[in-house]
Amino acid sequence: MPPAPSASRVLTPSLSLANDTYTDSGTTSHKQIAFNVSVPIPLDPAKFALVNKIQGTGKLAGGTFWKLRMYGSLVDANFPGQQVDSVDADPVYWSDAAGRWNYTPMAGGFRATDDPGPPGYTFAKGDETKFKFKIGVYLLSDVPTTTTGSLAATPIEEKDWQYSVAADPVSGSLSHPAL
Repeated sequence: MPPAPSASRVLTPSLSLANDTYTDSGTTSHKQIAFNVSVPIPLDPAKFALVNKIQGTGKLAGGTFWKLRMYGSLVDANFPGQQVDSVDADPVYWSDAAGRWNYTPMAGGFRATDDPGPPGYTFAKGDETKFKFKIGVYLLSDVPTTTTGSLAATPIEEKDWQYSVAADPVSGSLSHPAL
């Protein structure tokens, strides 16, 4: 029996983040981050998927939370513990009714993007959002087709990122405190 390949010879996808910066204009803030997955030949990019996890809050100045879509329902932007971040029941990032794998193919892999934020990306004086995310590359066959927030699968690689915006309660000027 031939020896097992050394760890340095095992082919696996790799994940990188791009455009991990904020663009503010007046009372709006965007972070149009990209998740780039490099998949070495001869591996098939369609055999891999992204899963995003979220923890934190999106709070309005009055103390209530803004709403976002999670698992098909509108919910408060309040996640005290880490959970899968998905607009539908399928934990695969960018999945929809048409399919699970909706990424943008690119030479040697695929990519997806995100632009988190409150409705209209607008922050009134005193609003603040503090989200910690983890985006991970998974073997698609390891990811179940439904979740209510948890995931037992192990990522091949995972990266932390955040979306943190605070609107000064007096001036309304936007800042991005580290979380």
